[in-house]
Amino acid sequence: MKIKERLKKFYDEYADFYDELEEPNEYLASETHFYIPFLKGKILDLGCGNGRHLKVIKRMGFYAVGLDISHKMLIASKIKDDLILGDAELLPLRSNSFDMVVCMFNTFGQFSDREKVVKEVRRVLKDNGTFVFTVFYDLNSDEFFLREFNGKKFWIYVHSFSLEEIYGLFEDWNIKVEFLDKDFVGVVATF
Repeated sequence: MKIKERLKKFYDEYADFYDELEEPNEYLASETHFYIPFLKGKILDLGCGNGRHLKVIKRMGFYAVGLDISHKMLIASKIKDDLILGDAELLPLRSNSFDMVVCMFNTFGQFSDREKVVKEVRRVLKDNGTFVFTVFYDLNSDEFFLREFNGKKFWIYVHSFSLEEIYGLFEDWNIKVEFLDKDFVGVVATF
C-alpha cells in the first residue's frame, strides 16, 4: 500500500478519537504562536485534519478554508463549513486564490511527493503569497511508527527534514526557518 493510502486509512481510523490522542502539547502551542504573526488575507489550512488550527484562524477573524485527504477527519471537525476533501498533490482549487497556506504539525512531512505539493501550493497562492509550515527536523527518520490507543494499533508515517532539504524544496522562494524546539522547526516561505 502506498504512503498516501496508508495515511488516509490511518486518519480515517484515527478521526473518532483524534482529540484524545493528540491532546494539546508543546508542539501545538509553539506552532500556533509561530504562525499567528504571519496570518493574512484568505488562508488555506492544508491537511487541516479535525480543524484545530482552522478554528484558531477563523476565531481571529480570517476567512479560511480547510482541506484534508481524510473524509472522516473532516466529519470530526469542529468547523462545519469551508471544508474540502482533497489531495495536496493535486489541489482542487483555483490558481492565485489564497494569500497564505498553513500546514501544521509535520503534515508537510507526511506528503509522499513534497515537490508536487510545493508546486500546488505555489499555484494556489497569489503573488507575494506565504506558505507557513512546521516539520520535524533532523531526527534521521523516514519511516512508519506504531502508535497504540485504547487497544488499537496505528501506523503513522514521519519524515524529518534537514535544512538542506527544506532550502532545496524552496530554492526560488524567500525562506525563514525558526527552531521551535530541538527537533521541530517552523518555516515561512514567500515568493
